[in-house]
Amino acid sequence: MTKALKWQIALALLVVFFAGIAIGAFGAMWRIHALIVERHAGHFRGRMSEHLRRELQLTDQQFDTIRPIVDRTAVELEKIRSETSQRVDQTMRQAHDQIAPHLTAEQKKRLDELEQRHVRGMRHRPPPPPDAP
Repeated sequence: MTKALKWQIALALLVVFFAGIAIGAFGAMWRIHALIVERHAGHFRGRMSEHLRRELQLTDQQFDTIRPIVDRTAVELEKIRSETSQRVDQTMRQAHDQIAPHLTAEQKKRLDELEQRHVRGMRHRPPPPPDAP
């Protein structure tokens, strides 16, 4: 084996190694994000109810009385989260619209790609929980 071939093999292995690290990091970040969103979306209502029941040692009658309050609160918090998310998206779109005139054609293309990646990422969010009665 020539010295140049050894360097090429070493470089190829190094590229594969770092690609693995990048893919692993991306996967971990995606999963962590999914867990955070999941915790806030569908599970909040049940988690909050059980937490109050356990920590306050509520009787069944007390729990039945406060459960509608917790349900309404969970729906309202989800509504706030959704509105905030929409405001963030709108603000980011406005910023992109203001930034774009100052960019080259290639930079505009890259900005569009970044925005599309963000939109695709938003599609992976779980749906909001159904409204409480």
